[in-house]
Order: sequence, then C-alpha cells, then structure tokens
Amino acid sequence: MKLDFFLGLRNKFILAFLILVIFPLLISGSLAYRQSSKIITQNAYTYSLDTLKQISKNIDYYIKEMESITGFITTNEELMENLEEYHSMPELAKVEAADKINKTLLNYTGFRDELSGLYLYDMHGNYFYRKGRSPKLDYDFYSEPWYKDTLAKSGKINIIGTHLQYHVQNKPKYVFSVSRLIRNFETRQSIGVIMVDYEYSVIEKVISTESDSALSSGNLYVLDKDGKIIFNRDASLLTKNFDYEFSAVILSGEHGTLTQKINDTEMFIVYYTSPYSLWKIVNIMPLASILKDTTVIKNSILIATLICIILIFILSLEVSNGLVKPIKQLLNAMSEIEKGNLSTRLNINTRDEVKLLADGFNRMAENIKNLIERVYHAQLNQKEAQLKALQTQINPHFLYNTLESIRGVAMIEGVQSIAVMSKSLSSLFRYSIKGKEIVYVKDEIDHIKNYITIQNFRFEDKFHVEYNIDEEIYNYKILKLTLQPLVENSIQHGLENKKGTGIIIISCKKEDDCIIFLISDNGHGMPAEKMKLLNESLAKDVQPAVEMTNNNKSESIGIYNVNTRLKLYFGNKFGLRFLSNNGPGITVEVRVPVIREESVYGQNSNS
Repeated sequence: MKLDFFLGLRNKFILAFLILVIFPLLISGSLAYRQSSKIITQNAYTYSLDTLKQISKNIDYYIKEMESITGFITTNEELMENLEEYHSMPELAKVEAADKINKTLLNYTGFRDELSGLYLYDMHGNYFYRKGRSPKLDYDFYSEPWYKDTLAKSGKINIIGTHLQYHVQNKPKYVFSVSRLIRNFETRQSIGVIMVDYEYSVIEKVISTESDSALSSGNLYVLDKDGKIIFNRDASLLTKNFDYEFSAVILSGEHGTLTQKINDTEMFIVYYTSPYSLWKIVNIMPLASILKDTTVIKNSILIATLICIILIFILSLEVSNGLVKPIKQLLNAMSEIEKGNLSTRLNINTRDEVKLLADGFNRMAENIKNLIERVYHAQLNQKEAQLKALQTQINPHFLYNTLESIRGVAMIEGVQSIAVMSKSLSSLFRYSIKGKEIVYVKDEIDHIKNYITIQNFRFEDKFHVEYNIDEEIYNYKILKLTLQPLVENSIQHGLENKKGTGIIIISCKKEDDCIIFLISDNGHGMPAEKMKLLNESLAKDVQPAVEMTNNNKSESIGIYNVNTRLKLYFGNKFGLRFLSNNGPGITVEVRVPVIREESVYGQNSNS
C-alpha cells in the first residue's frame, strides 16, 4: 500500500490543540443542526397531526349525520310496517304504502343539500328513493359487496368510501355512503336495507377549509379502512389502492410519522386514523419544505468545517516530512511479511509512536513465525495419530470369526441355544458385510430366517413366519437388504406390543417383468389417512409428510430408505406401497424387476 503523504507526529501539541478545537466545533455544530432539525420536524408533525385530526373530525361529523338519518328511519314504526308488508299488498294498497314511504323519506332529505340520494330496499327486490337519480331497473343489489357487507353488520352501520353511485341509471357521480340493515323490532327479522349517499364535494369542502399552509405543499389522501383512496386532488386516483412501499405501515398504525424516498425525493409523511370511521388521513410532503429553515445553520457548519480541514491539510504537510521515512520502512517490512519472508525485522530509533509501532511489528512477526512452526508440528502429530487410529480399527472378519468361535464353544459345551443364536448372528453379520449389492432371493430369505431366529430367542417364540414363495423365485436376484428391513418394521411397529402370536406372511408373485413381494402381518395396522399420505410420499420418493412420534419416525426413515434404494437402483416404477388388510394388520407391497444376472441393472438407471 502506497501513501502520497502522511500526517506526521512532530509538533504533537500544536496538532492536538487544533484537533481539540475542530472536534468540539464539529460535534457542537452537528448537535445544533440535529436538534434544530428535530424541533422543526416535531413542530411540523404536531401541527400537521392536529390539522389531520380536525379534518377527520369534520368528515366524521357528516358520517354521523348520515348514521342518524338511517337511525331515524329504522325507528319509524309506520314506515317499517309498510316496508315489511309491501310485497304482499294488493296493487292499490301498494300505491298508498309507497306514497307514505316516499313522504317519510322526504322529511329526512328536504334541507340537506349535501345529501345526494336516499335509497330504501325491501327483502323482495322492491326499492324506494328520494332526491337521488332513478335507480337501475335491473339493479341486482343482492350480489353487490356493499349489500353483503351491510347484512354482515347485523344492524350496525356500514361506512362505504368514495365510489360511483351503485344504483343510478345514467351518469353516476362520486359519493360516499352509509348503509344499514333494517329489522323488525319485535321479531328481529330483516325487512330491508337503507343507503344514504352524500356528495363527494363534502369531503372536498372539509379539506379545502382545513388545508392551510401546513398542508399546502403536501399531497393529501383520505383512505378507507381497506386502503382505498377516498379523496385526492388527482380525481383519477379515486377508488384505487394506496400503493406505496410504506402503505402497510400506515394501514396497520393509528397515527404517526415517517420519512420515505418517493421518486428520489425524501418525503415527510404524517397520518391519522379516525377512531369512529377508521378512515385514515395521510399527508405526504417534501422533507425539504419542512427543513428549509435549517439551511443557514447547515451552511455555517459546512463553512467552518471546510476551513478547519484546510488548516489541518496545510499543517499536515509541514509536520509529515520527518515521519515519512520510518513509516515507509514499516510499510516495506509489512510487504515482505506478506510475501512470506518472516525473518524481516525493523530497526527504527525515533522516540515517538512510530518506534512503538516498529517494536510491535517486530513482536508480531516473531509470534507469527513461532505460531506457524507450532501449527506445522501439530499437523504432523495429527497425521501420525490418524495413522495409528486406522491401524487399530477392528477388521469386520475378526468379529465374524469370533462369533464362529463362540458357536463352536457352545456346541462343545452342549449349549445348543447359544450355538444357534451365534450361528444366526454370524450369518446376519456375514450377509451384511458381503460386498455384492445384488443377491439371490434365497439369500435374502435366509437372512430373514436368521433375523427371526434371533428375535424369537428374545421374545420366546412370539413370531411365526410363513413363506409362500415358488421355488422358481429363489433363483432370481434382488437388491440386498430389501425384505428384511420390512420384516423388522412389522415386528417393531406392529407385532412387538401385540398380545399373542405375531404372524408374518411373505408371499410372492410374478407379473410380466416384475416380481411382487407381499409382506403381511396381523399387527396394529395403520390409519387410512396416514397410509394415503405415506403412499403418496413413497410414490414421489420424498420424506413422509405425516405427523409421527419419535418411535415411528424411525419407521418412516427405514421404509423411505428401502424405497429410495429400489428407485435409484432400478427406476421409478419400482418401490414400496402399503395396502390395507381385510382384517387386522397391514401389507407392504415390494415391486422389483425380474433379475437373472446382476449386470442387467446398474445404479441410477431411472427407467
């Protein structure tokens, strides 16, 4: 690494004095700037939040007025009676009832200029309206989301944000609405739905009244509880989703502020949620418009910092000449160490920090050299230990021969059970360490018999195995350790805890180019749902996706391993499948290819 110049150590007191002057200046200036920015931002937040609260309060006033209209109507007994019975009235009576209903509606709409329409629907498709435009004749309000939401509210008001009028036949305009389900006071049966539409201009008027200089530079949004835009000065955004990276933060919070970059401009965002309507008022304004008063402070700090940097630069040029040479020596020595020359040492006789660095460097180089030597010798010792460990490993044939010796002694001493058990165990072990992967079916069956012999010694002849296999099958070949793990699985998870004799039946049949082994037991069986999931996992050759205890996790792993080996060795059409018995227990179907010579199949032949 090369440096064109160095900040020296000569005249340390002068340099330290300059630093002690510069640092406090930078720190105090930074703190002053941060504090002033914080105060200005907090004031802007407080003022903006108060304005948003007032806007929200004024909008809520109109929504509450709409709620009161629906409340008055739903408590008018005469109107409710006419509405409930209207569908069953004679035609002349319907005319009289409709006139009464319309006059009642007129009483609530007469002096409200902001009211765009009042619509009343019964539960039979009949409707009444006042002040609004004529509804669509074929308007299917039953399927409308607003109607379903109103029914779900069970008599509470349903506040609907800005939208084009649902019912109007021609030239619908933007309104916001309140709807409510009407119920019979006594029976609580639903008899109709009322909807009140207010002009969108109401929201515009409220915002224009409250949007003073605090919000004049911002972009104001009113959102409903689902994040759809109810108000924005850009009318094309109405009813669209409030789609910003920070939308989730605002929609999940009650009120607050955050800063966020929008189109490479840092923005200051304030939001407030109405506790009544759950509508949110959001104002987005450039952060620079808030912090413009801090520009003078920032410029002063920058000028002072620049002057100090120039002074330090000039001073560093003056004091660095006497220190360049020893520092270069230190750099060159470090370069030599990087190249592997660990014998490099420095001889610097100055009386400053460079001397201390040089001494530290020399100690470091010596320590690195010693450490490398120690690691080298440690690695040699480790290799020797590994060789000794390899030499002391037990030869598998030694264990096999030992078991044969135990069997011989048992026969001489007349202990027939130990002789039989030793013979079975040695055969098991010998079969397991046999190098060949493809063996005769007869060898695999003999391996099962040895395993059953040992298990019957352990469980006092608890298990009985029947072999229904044609002699011809014994001359075919199979992947080693295919059947025995499945018999072991039947014992461990189906028969071991069963009362009475556990029966395993191993049968076999040949179909075209396949041999199918069936291993059945009379154990506890398996739930149908678990069997279905297990078979799906085996077919896909993935770990079983079923809930299991610690005990039967090993069951799944053993079955999975056999299945995976068969598919890897012979192809995806071979493997395991579980079948349900008519009685107790379960059956495992093992599908393998017909093999007469080991060379016919090789691993990874996924046919």
